[in-house]
Amino acid sequence: MEESKIEKNKSKVNVKWAGIAITIAIIAILCIIAFCLNNSKPKNVFLNRINKGMEIYSKLINENQEKLNSTISVNGNVQSEDEDMKQVAEYLNQTDLTLNLQSDKQSKKMQVSANVNYQNENLLSGKVFYQSGDENIYIFVQDLFDKYFKVNVDKTTEDNENLENLKGIFETNSLSIGEKVNLSKAETIIEDEIEGKFVDEYFTQEKVDGMKKTTINITVAQLRQIVTEISNDLQNNQEFLNCYENQDKIKESLNSIIESCDELSEYDEANIKISLYTKGIFASKMQKIEISIEADGDIVNLVVNKVDKQNYEYDFSTQRAKNSEVEDFVKGNINISEVVKDDYKYVITSTIKDIGNITLNIEVKNTEETDLEKLDLSNSVNINDLTSAEQMQLYTNLMNMRIYKLFSNLLDSSTIY
Repeated sequence: MEESKIEKNKSKVNVKWAGIAITIAIIAILCIIAFCLNNSKPKNVFLNRINKGMEIYSKLINENQEKLNSTISVNGNVQSEDEDMKQVAEYLNQTDLTLNLQSDKQSKKMQVSANVNYQNENLLSGKVFYQSGDENIYIFVQDLFDKYFKVNVDKTTEDNENLENLKGIFETNSLSIGEKVNLSKAETIIEDEIEGKFVDEYFTQEKVDGMKKTTINITVAQLRQIVTEISNDLQNNQEFLNCYENQDKIKESLNSIIESCDELSEYDEANIKISLYTKGIFASKMQKIEISIEADGDIVNLVVNKVDKQNYEYDFSTQRAKNSEVEDFVKGNINISEVVKDDYKYVITSTIKDIGNITLNIEVKNTEETDLEKLDLSNSVNINDLTSAEQMQLYTNLMNMRIYKLFSNLLDSSTIY
C-alpha cells in the first residue's frame, strides 16, 4: 500500500518536472521566435549592421599593437582603345607605388613613407611625419629640398582648410597612436542615440529572390537633422565624453560633423535610398547592398554584390531621369585573399566608361613591431619663410626631378589637357 503511494508520489513529481520542463521549453522557443522577429524588423536589420561595424572597429582598436608597421604595395594595368588614354596607360603600367605606415601609441607619433617607381627605378620618394598635439606636420621630398618642410596645421583660416583636412587624417588615427578610450561604453551610447532618432517609418521590407530586402528611404534634410541631433546630444553627454581621454578633441570632431551637415542644406530635397539584401534566420548574412541617390531628377546608383567569401561585384551607374536608360559608369570585381595571417592581397578589376579596363593589385603586409626611424627635424623650415635663394634652389631642383620631366613629356605628347 505504501509502495503504491510512493509510486504515485514519484509519478506526480515526474509529471510536475515534466510540466516545468515543457513550460521552460515553450518560453525558450517563444523567446527565440521573439528575438528572431525583433532582429529581422526593418529598422533592426540596419541597426544590427551598424552595431556589427562598430564591434569590428572596436576589436581592431583594442587589438592594435603598440607599434604598427604596415606596408602597402600598389601596381596596375590599364587597357584602353582611346588614343590619349593609351599614352597615359603606357606610363601607368610601368609604375608602382609603395607606402609604409608606422605609428607608436606610446609616443603618439606617426610616419608615412612613399616611394614611386617607374620602370623599376625610383621616380619619387618622400616622408610625412606627425606627432599628436604638435601644431606642425613635417614633409620631406627627396631631391626637391634638403630640409623638412614644416607646415602649420593649427590655423583655422580658409587658406588653411586643406591643411586642416590633412591634420584630420592623422588625428583620426589618434586612437591608434595613444589615446585611451572606453569604446564599448561609447558604442552603447551611440547605438542608443541612433536607435532613438531613426523612426520605423523610414524603413520597409520585402522578399526578393529568396532574400530579405530591407530599405531605408530618407531625404538629405531628414538625415541632416538626425545626424545634427545625435552630434548635439553626444556633445552634451558627459558619460559619452568620459569614454575618451581627449574630450575637447571629441567635441571638436562632433562640431565639425554639425558644420558639415549645415553645408549640405542646399541638397535638402535629394533623396537617399539604401537597401540591404540579407539571408539567414536572423537576417545576419549580408548578400548585397544597393545605394541610390536622386537629386533634381538625376539618379546615381551603387550596387555591391557578394559572390562568395573572397569575391564581390560592384556597379556604379547613372540615370538622367527616372525610367530612363541606366548607364554603367564603373563596374567590376574585387577579390580579397589572405596570403598569410593578417597579410592581404586585393585585386580590383574595373571597366570604366570611355576609358577602358583597369586592374589594381594591392598587397598589405604587417611586419613585426619596430621603432620609428629617428628623424632630424631641427633644420626644418616653413615653406612661407624660404629665402629668395632657397626658392630658386627649390625651383631648379624641381625642374631636374625625373617625375617632372616624365609628366612634361606626357603633357607635351597628349591632347587630354
